[in-house]
Amino acid sequence: MKNSATINYIRRTISVSPEVDGTIVNFAEREFSGNASAFIAHCVIQYLTCRACRKVEFEREKDGCEEEAEKSA
Repeated sequence: MKNSATINYIRRTISVSPEVDGTIVNFAEREFSGNASAFIAHCVIQYLTCRACRKVEFEREKDGCEEEAEKSA
């Protein structure tokens, strides 16, 4: 398993289990040429994007339920 300076910095900055640390290293190696910061940034962007999509979906469902309630009243 490769340990880059970026990985060492991350380990000093946040506490992660050895399994999570290994996963970060493996995926960073595979997808981002070992750049753990890029991998973590990608994960955060994916999480925020999915979260935004879920919020939009929830709002649409909520609006749809309110419209149906108004029609039946």
